[in-house]
Amino acid sequence: SLGGATPTKIEAPVQDVTKSEEASPPTSMVTATTPPTPTGTPVPPSPTPEPTETIVVEAVLPAAEIAFIGADGNLWQVNRESGEREQLSSDAAPFQANSDQVAINYCCPQWSSDGQLLAYRRDVSSPIESGYQTEHALWLTDLSSGESWPLLEGQPVLGFDWQPGTHKLAYGHPIEMEYFMDRSVGESSELATGIWLVDAAGGDPYELVPPERGYALVGPNWSPDGRFLGFDEVLHMEGRGQFAYFDFETQVYMAWDDVIGSYSWSVDGEQLAYDRLSYVPTGGERIWLNSRLGGEEQALTPEYEQGFAFQPLFSPQEEHLAYLAEINGLESLQYNLFVMGLPGGESINLGVFDRVQGLSWTPDGKRLLFSACLLYTSDA
Repeated sequence: SLGGATPTKIEAPVQDVTKSEEASPPTSMVTATTPPTPTGTPVPPSPTPEPTETIVVEAVLPAAEIAFIGADGNLWQVNRESGEREQLSSDAAPFQANSDQVAINYCCPQWSSDGQLLAYRRDVSSPIESGYQTEHALWLTDLSSGESWPLLEGQPVLGFDWQPGTHKLAYGHPIEMEYFMDRSVGESSELATGIWLVDAAGGDPYELVPPERGYALVGPNWSPDGRFLGFDEVLHMEGRGQFAYFDFETQVYMAWDDVIGSYSWSVDGEQLAYDRLSYVPTGGERIWLNSRLGGEEQALTPEYEQGFAFQPLFSPQEEHLAYLAEINGLESLQYNLFVMGLPGGESINLGVFDRVQGLSWTPDGKRLLFSACLLYTSDA
């Protein structure tokens, strides 16, 4: 799947929030060299519904199918080995100003860990007297049967991620405008929403991680072993929020009280690589490595005077760490793709590409996938 995005400004209007944190960091944010030690808060007597134990995720190498959004706006899949393409949707329609045409947009395809189900967003915008009204839905396509159906309708999702080893999706709820108007940073809010879970096999969605610190939670991100679920604690209407995660083995909510930007879990969930890109890049952002418990972080990349590094991504076998860097200014949109051997290896520059999006590894950890006007694969 080709998810992710280039580091551009993230805006979060009501009912359409994607991330939350504005350009200036909160006063409680510490310097990059001394991140805070996370605080742990035990879950109250009403326990989080599931999972209560770490799920054992076996290594699965699904068929070499790549899902992507085509130039026509539709959802496609292509077999990496044969090059054979299949169109999964046919009704995409771009937005046209001053038109009565309904706009249909597909976004953010993501495979389940066994490669059987594909989740994606489908947004339908219809013209009304005052502008446009958008209906949001989270859809699924079953690779084996070819069937597609809506899993969640009538609400946007603020990030979604498959729980490893299952056909269940964690997702963030929309946030009401009153959440931002009736609270200040550090103040608990009754309007805060937690991370929810929905089963592709059926049943009602339910709250998986409550917002016990009073922050709305968005952007779920599972560790590969399914023990930890990371998310952002929403601070503002734009940018990234503070990093926190829930440990399902110990039933503890852990909060860093720090904004770390885009991050990637190590295979065992014990380490995090992150870029501290909380809003638009300002220059000097680097890739850092730290324990999930916090402590002294390690800089993995140099500090570029005229650029920045971003979007770290561990390979599935944790033999490499991939990341992007814009080293010729903040607005060149020419991204260098680097791969670093682990642990402590040198970074190798695999080339410069235009407007890179959707960086991801193949399941065997031997190739990288991304889009850059055209779809590329690169041997790591």
